[in-house]
Amino acid sequence: MKTCCTCKADKPLSEFGKNKRQKDGHQRRCLECARKASAEYYRNHKDRATAATRDWARRNPDRVNANSKRWREANPEKMALARKKSNVRFFYNLTLEEHEKMLQNGCQICGSHDRLHVDHDHSCCDGRSKGCGNCVRGILCSTCNTGIGFLRDDPDLLRKAIAYLEGYTGAQHDTL
Repeated sequence: MKTCCTCKADKPLSEFGKNKRQKDGHQRRCLECARKASAEYYRNHKDRATAATRDWARRNPDRVNANSKRWREANPEKMALARKKSNVRFFYNLTLEEHEKMLQNGCQICGSHDRLHVDHDHSCCDGRSKGCGNCVRGILCSTCNTGIGFLRDDPDLLRKAIAYLEGYTGAQHDTL
């Protein structure tokens, strides 16, 4: 048992952080009081605390990378959501909420809800990878998106393809 110097409560040693400089090897404050003091310091000295954190990160890139990697591995769902949010914002200038709302209706050609993609005008934005937000036409399934892509997003080619399909009677293979 040890008495916290801040709250004066007697607590087991497991309630205190480690400190090699102390005789018993533990902090003088309990973990709860240390957290409160740290939060209070941060509130009162936000700029200084932020600068110190940035400075530490610059001096310890290997530890920052290891900590980040550990967090990413422990939180795959959060990482997937963050990646999706970032990609939707970067490539199409959409919020995740706007994207999710668009997905609800499914493919705008066939109505499928499988493997949906944002369809966008490839001629917009001078071919840059980052979208302006004006390029987005809607949501298409992979099959429909690939189909109009193979037809080079050309309405005239699509009309010719429709005429070709509608003109097929089934008996034409005998004349070949």
